[in-house]
Amino acid sequence: MKNIELDYNIEKPFVPTYTENMYPTFQEAAKEIYLDNNTPRIVLLDIDGVLLDHLDKLPAYALLNKSKIEEEKQGYVSALYYKYGDNLMVVTNRDPNINMFLSSKYVVEQAKQSTEDIYKHIGDGKEMKIFDGLFKQFPFFSKKKKEHLVEYISTLIPEGESPVLTMIEDWCIASLNRRTFPMYIANTLSKKYNIRCNVENYVIKNEPGW
Repeated sequence: MKNIELDYNIEKPFVPTYTENMYPTFQEAAKEIYLDNNTPRIVLLDIDGVLLDHLDKLPAYALLNKSKIEEEKQGYVSALYYKYGDNLMVVTNRDPNINMFLSSKYVVEQAKQSTEDIYKHIGDGKEMKIFDGLFKQFPFFSKKKKEHLVEYISTLIPEGESPVLTMIEDWCIASLNRRTFPMYIANTLSKKYNIRCNVENYVIKNEPGW
């Protein structure tokens, strides 16, 4: 009978960790991230309930109200962009080509205008990326768009580095499965590109939270 040798040196698959931090405003979350000088990050920034008020999620509200991203919030986005550069990007479920809730095209255009103002102010000629139509709570929807985002992130990370995948999004009773999207991104980065990223989610929770 042959002796069976077991290889105890087989590396276990990487499993990303997920943590959440709750903040009452985007500004406070952004300040916390900005002041952390010890953690390399990829920062994914949502629009609804973060850059725009929760009321702007109502159908047609942002369009009819001509909602704008507040200057103070733009200042914090600018600070994050100055620090993280291309590692900061906007991610949203809004799809300007479908415009299901009437305001989607307007909201995405406002985000684009804001990012244009920011990189014009910084003057480095860069452009903050906006990834739209992601259906973040549903892993098998918009797979090509998600794959494009993952591929782009992979190009930003030097070999051997493991930045924290950092989400900034709002708390919403309609989408309590917040971990689904960033964990999908982190797991895909690991499996496809051998990039190991743990996840931190900075959740903006203010009333009414819908």
